[in-house]
Amino acid sequence: MKPDIESMTKKYTSVIIIVVLLAVLIIIRAALLMTLDRSKWSVVAKRFEVDSVKVLPQRGSILSDDRSVMVSSTPEYQLVFKYKGSSPTLEQQRIRNNMLRENMKIFCDSLHEILPLQRSDEFRRLLSEAMTRGERNVKRNEKTGYYTNLYVHGNQRLPYNKYKEVKEFIARREEQYNIYATFGGSGKEGKQIRQLWVDSLDVICEGLHKALPKASVKELRDSITKGISNPKKRQKLYSTYVNREQMEQIRKLPVIRLGRKGSGFTYTKTIIKSGLELDELMVRKNVYNNTAIRTLGQWSNAGLSNAKPRNGIELAYDSLLRGKPGVAHRRKVLNEYAEFVDVAPVNGCDVVTTLNLVIQDISEQALMRKMEEADADAGTVIVMKTSTGEIKALVNVARSASRGWLVDDNYALRRCIEPGSVFKPASLLVALEDKEITVEDSVDTGVGTKFFYGARMKDDIVEPHVKKIPQILQFSSNLGTMLVIDEHYVKKGKPLAFLKGLQRLHLTDNFQVLPEERNSKLRTEAEVKASNVNTLWMAIGYGSQIAPINLAAFYNAIANGGTMMKPYLVSEVSRDGKIIKKNEPEVVATIAGKEAVADVTKGLIAVVNGERGTGRQAKSEEFVVAGKTGTAQINEANGRVGYWVNFCGFFPADKPEYTCVVCINKKTAAGGGGGNSAPVFGEIARRVMAYEKTKEVVELKDSNAVFTPPLKQGNAQAAERVLDGMRMSKADSLIVPDPDIKSDVVPNVVGMGAKDAIYTMEKCGIHVRLNGIGKVYRQSIHPGASVGKGMIVELYLK
Repeated sequence: MKPDIESMTKKYTSVIIIVVLLAVLIIIRAALLMTLDRSKWSVVAKRFEVDSVKVLPQRGSILSDDRSVMVSSTPEYQLVFKYKGSSPTLEQQRIRNNMLRENMKIFCDSLHEILPLQRSDEFRRLLSEAMTRGERNVKRNEKTGYYTNLYVHGNQRLPYNKYKEVKEFIARREEQYNIYATFGGSGKEGKQIRQLWVDSLDVICEGLHKALPKASVKELRDSITKGISNPKKRQKLYSTYVNREQMEQIRKLPVIRLGRKGSGFTYTKTIIKSGLELDELMVRKNVYNNTAIRTLGQWSNAGLSNAKPRNGIELAYDSLLRGKPGVAHRRKVLNEYAEFVDVAPVNGCDVVTTLNLVIQDISEQALMRKMEEADADAGTVIVMKTSTGEIKALVNVARSASRGWLVDDNYALRRCIEPGSVFKPASLLVALEDKEITVEDSVDTGVGTKFFYGARMKDDIVEPHVKKIPQILQFSSNLGTMLVIDEHYVKKGKPLAFLKGLQRLHLTDNFQVLPEERNSKLRTEAEVKASNVNTLWMAIGYGSQIAPINLAAFYNAIANGGTMMKPYLVSEVSRDGKIIKKNEPEVVATIAGKEAVADVTKGLIAVVNGERGTGRQAKSEEFVVAGKTGTAQINEANGRVGYWVNFCGFFPADKPEYTCVVCINKKTAAGGGGGNSAPVFGEIARRVMAYEKTKEVVELKDSNAVFTPPLKQGNAQAAERVLDGMRMSKADSLIVPDPDIKSDVVPNVVGMGAKDAIYTMEKCGIHVRLNGIGKVYRQSIHPGASVGKGMIVELYLK
């Protein structure tokens, strides 16, 4: 049979004509869109375009002297409900609200399991109120009121590990399914599928009802029966959506588990946005909690978009730390917004400080213990490297009646105080440098009381009545100091020479350690000229206002043989390993000759090591300490009288490495500087020198020598893997058992890694919840507490 060429030609010609016509129509339509409708669709497109979007840079970190991170930007997350966020239309909101109300209990119970510090009913209340408020505001056409924070415990933010859990949970819950069945056609396979459903109908309906309790067994049976009776049509088995967990149960039911071919069961997957979102916030975190926090810097509106540094290094170096923002544009692509960076942001610089974490911690602990014991109101400690002026520790603490200990001011830099007796070495140094006296000279202080130009002054230590120059310092003699200055300056009619001698010591220099540093001041020329008493009282530390940082610089100069080094807190600023700015040790001046400085040093050594010296509690058996005690009365604006009790000095005295100043503010003068600040100084000196010896051992370790590392309590297998990696035998190592670990008490796992911490806790029968990554820095139940059945301890890691 011949093919009908004519008929085929007509058919193909028709097809070609239709295709060509369609192509022409498409071209015409495209041309219209590009010409006549161009402006209309350009306006529509513009709605989905955002230009000049700011791209925030990563703020730089603040590092310690060994480049350990002290402050960094860390992401934290807020769990929020956005009524309109991902559901802009009314229909989307209606579907979302129905889905949430149907699954409210599951949502809230699951969130409570992940975030146990907030109850399930609290999640339910917040979410229900947010939905009700959103519905009301939509009806009223309100512009605000669609954003609700759903997690209101503590600082209302989630760490990264909790963020991951919540995000995965939300993603699971937003998966919704419609379930169907097609019960086969008229063929043999179709009949077999229908017979399977009929034979197992009771079991299937019961199983579906168990997974979908809102649908009755009868409703489910009717739906399936209807589908069986009309096998060519796809039958919807359940009127609304099925969630992921329900879907997993349904797919395990008889017949349905045979799959699409074996049972005719099908489903469609839909993502219904719940409105639950996790907003990221970049939060500045002090890695070691409140360690040096006032020095490093505090924030206003911390964790919010309008957060600003308000003090410390964060504020002083803000322009370098914050970097430069970039620019991007945003376009809608495939129903999602994509961001395209035009100008990349420049991340902030890292600021490397001179602070030493070990010395800072030693200083904080020593000061806090004494302040607690002495019921003190405030205190500060400065530890400086003698040879360079590097500040190794800067501690500021105050007491709050309602909040315990807090850090409300930088006393070391901003609190100018009358220094009291710690000023006496400066007065005697001026007289020695001016050759008005020699170290062998002596003064007669009599019975301990004298009048100077009508003003009475006394000594606490009367004997010996005749005191040599070093003994004036040793016994902190007011009379001895005043007699020297009176005889050699005031009575000779040259009090201004004494004032100028003090000015030569650079006691009032502003070193700009931080911009907030306040100016110290001595008596003015007019005040010195106006009254001889002013001059003599200044000589023993009254009438002047000196900041602790200036006292530290002065005593450091004595330790340095008369060379004053500029105190500094920041050693360098770098970005991506490249140094942007570097601070080197800087000499301020030579404040006095070596001979005069050595003579004063003899007196400072006697203060601590001499018989009846006022600073005996700073003494060490291992090395020589030099220093001076001081107590100054302060009259506050509210009429209350308080005292600053101080100790300034350096160690070891024969070869100084560190200079330290301790100032404590108390309600009473009981104990003075010798009984309050000197013990703090002594503890710091002993522990810092012990730390230095430890460093020396590490630095001197021979790489070829057999080195036995101590291993803390923890997972022995993990420790063995480490030793294997170091090519060391277990026989060469020493596992040191922690004496604090007992099965009936909570162990101390601070400082351990996550694995060792969990291992140690679980050995004691304690369940663990982890927050963060890194090493444990805090545990929710204090070490030593009794272990209870089912006890859970939260571990916070950094």
